[in-house]
Amino acid sequence: MTRSLFALREWASDRCPPLSLTPGGIPAPTAKMVVEQLKEHGHVTRGWIGVRIQAVTADIADSLGMKKPEGVIVAEPLAGSPAVKAGIASVT
Repeated sequence: MTRSLFALREWASDRCPPLSLTPGGIPAPTAKMVVEQLKEHGHVTRGWIGVRIQAVTADIADSLGMKKPEGVIVAEPLAGSPAVKAGIASVT
């Protein structure tokens, strides 16, 4: 596997814990964060890593030696983005 796949997985695991939601539901921690930011700053700030992602298909999983197709890969880091500055590259 490439550095981009590991880096994205590591980044997401630290920031996106698994959640069980009903369709259209908003996780309570997300709602709380939005309310706090609106109260303090009058707007909501979202994180941006600056990549285009692609779902891992069966063919991609096979080519990367993955046991099953799950998750996403970096299809393209966007020029000048935090991803480029961190050295994240697309899967080749």
